Amino acid sequence: MKPMLLGRDASSVRGSRLLPGSILILAVLPAVLAVWMVPGFVTQDGPSHVYNALILREDLRLGEDSPFAEAFEAHWRPLPNLGGHLALMGMLAALPARAADRAMTTITLVAFASPILWLRSRVAGREGLGPAAITAALLAINMPWLMGFANFLVGATLALVTWGVWWGWRDDLRIGRIVAIGGLLVVGYLGHLVSLGITAGGLVVLAWLAPGTHADRWRRLVRTLASCAPLVPLAVLYTSLATEGGAFDPTWEQAGPFWSPVTWARRLSWVDPIALGRRDFVPLWPDAGGRWCVILSPSLWLGLGLAVLLGTTLARWRSRADEAQSTRQARRAWAALAALLLLGGMVGPDGFGEDHGYFLSQRVALIGLACLVPALHLDLRSPPVRFGAGLIAVALALQSAFVWDYAIEADRRVRPILHAAPAVGPKERVGTLLIDIRGRYRSNPLLHADCLLGPGSGNVIWSNYETRHYYFPVQVRPDIDAPPSLLFEQVAILDDPADLDRRAQLWRDLLAQYGTAIDAVLVWGSEPTLDAITAAWAGRGPSARSGPVRIFRPLVRRDRRPESASQH
Repeated sequence: MKPMLLGRDASSVRGSRLLPGSILILAVLPAVLAVWMVPGFVTQDGPSHVYNALILREDLRLGEDSPFAEAFEAHWRPLPNLGGHLALMGMLAALPARAADRAMTTITLVAFASPILWLRSRVAGREGLGPAAITAALLAINMPWLMGFANFLVGATLALVTWGVWWGWRDDLRIGRIVAIGGLLVVGYLGHLVSLGITAGGLVVLAWLAPGTHADRWRRLVRTLASCAPLVPLAVLYTSLATEGGAFDPTWEQAGPFWSPVTWARRLSWVDPIALGRRDFVPLWPDAGGRWCVILSPSLWLGLGLAVLLGTTLARWRSRADEAQSTRQARRAWAALAALLLLGGMVGPDGFGEDHGYFLSQRVALIGLACLVPALHLDLRSPPVRFGAGLIAVALALQSAFVWDYAIEADRRVRPILHAAPAVGPKERVGTLLIDIRGRYRSNPLLHADCLLGPGSGNVIWSNYETRHYYFPVQVRPDIDAPPSLLFEQVAILDDPADLDRRAQLWRDLLAQYGTAIDAVLVWGSEPTLDAITAAWAGRGPSARSGPVRIFRPLVRRDRRPESASQH
């Protein structure tokens, strides 16, 4: 009888271990279904990432015979953001471009949620893995994910994995383990610089705050710093390459009196990495809206849930209820790291200048929220914990509804561009004019959707925004005078009626200066002044239509290769 009991117990344990993973899968499933079932679902930056990964792949395969070689060149330099492109290149070897884009969107969702749950188990054991799975799923459906910040999410995932591996080894950091941690940091460097900096800083904080004597902390800190040694040459390399982007110029989105509650309320709303869009409409119900819709904000319900769970956790720490001191110290270490990151997101800059990236505060705050999960008391036998977990479950349900609402809106706006692909044709140089593209979400599916016309056609998409940033691996060839991608984006976002004259002048100048490098202009939307400028450039009206999309071609075919910069 005894062996049978042991076998049954072991089977029971294995079954229970599957439960949190099953909860996580079910929790993210609605968002994953939206990605794959809605034809026009795209993140904001996803189309550009897959387009540039294709350019890199064709550069390796064909060299100067690549259809993109006349306009773009690959810079194979060890810079952050390369890792996500390499992953996409691998996917493109087996998948069509649209499927590769969806796969990356799915992977960055599931891959960010999974190590949050795993990290929770490493720090707190099996207690509360169900609520942790729901929280992890909600944190994974975040603003950077919907924006398509795939490289950052790859780096953030590696940050959580690195911390989890280090946590298991923290009191026995032998030379081989130090080298392994250093290797994870080097791989993280290829993900994203922000996540790498947070990873290294987090290791230092945890090394000092994790349970142990004073001597243990110093020994652990020294060995942890030794594992960070490979970052020194990488920092020197990055600094030398970052000079291409000019001086670092910290910027903040909100301005106002430091002590004003209004300023901080606006700041909190801006930094919030969970909010996907506005808070004045009902998802999946287009005719309903108003200020009362703030009660449908997933961030509100998440905040209430976390407040309940934090209060329960703090009360438990004060009472010292049946919990080992080392366990309390471990959770406090993670709570301190989370607090530092959340505070850094609130008071830190949003970016370091146009050429060095943006949305820094949301990225820092997101990882801070992930660090909070291992610190919380999540035992469902406690009624306050059940209540707090229920509030977070409500937030997850609302967030899933917002993802589906975004998917429907993206499909309505992006599908006409996909349908226009045959009218654009293959191996064309495309300029894009986007008119009235504002939506209800922080992620704009139209902003880089024209890059979907590049894969499978060999089209050169001049609005390819990655080419203007030194930290991306695809750049415009220096020997041609190509239309700058920034000009297309400026024309797109200058959609206030007061900016019409400036916008029209920008578009007129762009076509006058770079019109010979454009074979087709794709126009989404309509505005009489801009339409007249485009028709004057083409010498005729649109040659094709697809819903709100029109294609303009010049009556006289231009030279195939843009003029040399020296001849302009």
